[in-house]
Amino acid sequence: MADVNPTDPASFESFVEKLDALSGWPYKKSDAYKALRDRVLYGDRAKHIDVIVAARNLGLFQKNDLLQAIKDEWTQDSPSQLVALSGIGLRLVREHTEELLNRKWGFGSDLFKLSELTSVPIDELAIALVEAATTRELNAAAMTWLSIATILSKRADAAVPRIALERLLDSGAARLADPIGDGPWRDELDAGTDADSIAAGLLWFRLGSPIARERWRAAHALRSIARYQRWGIIERMFILFDAPDAGAFQDRSLPFFSYHAQLWFLLAVARVALDSPDVIIRFRPRLEAIAFDDMFPHAGLREAACKALRHCFAGKRDMDAKKLISRIAKINVSKFPVAKTRNKGADDFPWERPKDIPEPEPRFYFDYDFEKQNIDNLARVFGLPKWKINDLCHELVRKWGPGVTSMNDFSGRERPSSQRGYYRPTDDAHQSHGTYLAWHALAVVGGQLLLERPITDESYYDDPWQNWLSEYRVTREDGYWISDGTSRYPLVALNDLRTGTGPEAERDLPIDDKRFLATLAGLGEPLSKNTIVQASWSSPDSVTCSVMSALVAPANAELAALAVATSPSFHMWLPFYETYDEEEPGFRRDGMQPCDPWITHAQKSENLDRYDPFGAPTALSTYRPSASVITNFQLSVTKPWSHAWIDKSRSVAFRYEGWGGWQGEGESENRQDGHALYCDRSFLARMLKELDRNLILLVKLQRYHERKRYGDEASEEGKFTYSFMIAVLDKQLNVKVIEPTSAQIDAVAKLGQYDAHDFAIRLRTIAALGSVKQSKRWQKPRQEAKE
Repeated sequence: MADVNPTDPASFESFVEKLDALSGWPYKKSDAYKALRDRVLYGDRAKHIDVIVAARNLGLFQKNDLLQAIKDEWTQDSPSQLVALSGIGLRLVREHTEELLNRKWGFGSDLFKLSELTSVPIDELAIALVEAATTRELNAAAMTWLSIATILSKRADAAVPRIALERLLDSGAARLADPIGDGPWRDELDAGTDADSIAAGLLWFRLGSPIARERWRAAHALRSIARYQRWGIIERMFILFDAPDAGAFQDRSLPFFSYHAQLWFLLAVARVALDSPDVIIRFRPRLEAIAFDDMFPHAGLREAACKALRHCFAGKRDMDAKKLISRIAKINVSKFPVAKTRNKGADDFPWERPKDIPEPEPRFYFDYDFEKQNIDNLARVFGLPKWKINDLCHELVRKWGPGVTSMNDFSGRERPSSQRGYYRPTDDAHQSHGTYLAWHALAVVGGQLLLERPITDESYYDDPWQNWLSEYRVTREDGYWISDGTSRYPLVALNDLRTGTGPEAERDLPIDDKRFLATLAGLGEPLSKNTIVQASWSSPDSVTCSVMSALVAPANAELAALAVATSPSFHMWLPFYETYDEEEPGFRRDGMQPCDPWITHAQKSENLDRYDPFGAPTALSTYRPSASVITNFQLSVTKPWSHAWIDKSRSVAFRYEGWGGWQGEGESENRQDGHALYCDRSFLARMLKELDRNLILLVKLQRYHERKRYGDEASEEGKFTYSFMIAVLDKQLNVKVIEPTSAQIDAVAKLGQYDAHDFAIRLRTIAALGSVKQSKRWQKPRQEAKE
């Protein structure tokens, strides 16, 4: 910055260009401009303002921000009150005419901001904009011209804007617009003036979106409406339930996904009923009509309506409540005994379509994966051939969408972009019109078959019907959504974990400061009340952080830690239990004795709420203390989320957090998540003492570098870089960072390729060297090819 001349146009433009090109700039750009501004001499202030105005690589929005900062800082000690600003308004409008006219949004705000800064009336700026546009014959959107007309109308006689609008609506341009979009005006396009009805209509439109995350956002908005007790809006949405479209809020040229709106509305109502059962119970007649409708047995709609009713009547003991609960218990449950048909073939229908039963016409083409996964699963539930389910679904699809030809048919909507570069019909994140029809048709066919046929044992699931039905309901049986159990991002997960300093080759490497890595697990100064004993997350700058721990006898602790520290970085880990491992804890497959696992990974899959943008899978798939720790220390779990474990003194021994959600759009869309298990330090010390164990703690950072396709450093493969910290905590929670000596590293390096990956062999190799005293050794992150 020292060589930048703040009053020279070329020097300033070069500064702007370099500032924009900086990646990972550690300060806000406004700080850099402030530092430059502080170097401007009092007599050169007007020149600096002129340089900003003339800069060709700054947009009007940026210039407005810089000029506002100048006005805030310099006006107080300027006798002329920065009169130089008053002469730049018209000049900026003329220089940025094309930019203003091409704006899709922000046009009016930039113009008003400029008027405020320069004290030039807004209508004069608007006139200057029109003059510049017409002189240069520039095109602009109709909404831009209408915005300019709105600004200028304040200078005209009150009757003039009305006359101009009437003339516009009576023009050829307005008549030309009739066949576009909603077509000619009609009464049903009027949203009305009732605020509750407008809010209900807008939400109903969003609940019927083809994009799953938009439906979930609308469902969350409905929950917010309930929290603010705006029950009139929910009442109007029940009125909209049977509406064929979204009224004034939808594009009439596109189909409205009404069954989506119905299902996600009922999902939200069921969740609201969990919090406000005494209010939702007033909608009992409507919910019962949906739940007990055998004429339209949509399995998903019936399930959600039943769930809402169960929440409303939970805890009630009167005869009416008991009768209703009894009736609800029979919905989406087979009334027939299970038919034993496995390996016997189908009695009613042959597995292959008979030649005398042709394909239904006109054809509707189901996606291969949809047939293989969704349709075939339902066919196995009832022991029917796949072609029979296809025909039943085809009948409904043809009824609802006569012109739709396949699951790839979007009926006028734009195809979504994706990381794969093509649209996959089984991707529920963004459904085509054809996929929407097929998905709901299958729900109705499933409900109808449940009323007519027994469930068979053709499927290998323990409860094939409930497994199939899970695709149409939220994950948890108690009605809570995944987002209810998703935590806020903890502060530790907001740390950037790349070095960001030094030569260019080192800036992208993960931080290798052992003291810093220790703080990620809560071992820094001052010591945290809790220690992270198991965790995984991705930092804002895309470095994966893993924290792992294991119990080990004190005599073997340092030797075992060295065997971990000399592991190939990609395979550096500590053992843990999966849920099924706890059934036989004595049977170890990891080969990492004497390190004993004491943390269990409990894995659970998601259902319909996997696309909730505010939910993370880590709310379900959690870390917890192992079954032996729970039993030995008589821990009890908190409900409903099992995210905290309490000891006999009612103190929290373990606390779990899972965070994340969906981010980005289109090709950049991804789901970020992280989770951590915290152990109270006082409980940890007591546990280590009673078990006569030490704790090995590993903190590992991993950064993936994508392969460079061009230039001198072009490569065929990407690579990982790592850093790590291994420490041993004794029974008093004294921390000792373990680092292998050069001799220990060399001894392991001489092992064969497979032996180097074997924990037991590394352990014996290091033990054979004798003393395990460590010297301080600050390692740089190791680089390895992608594995």
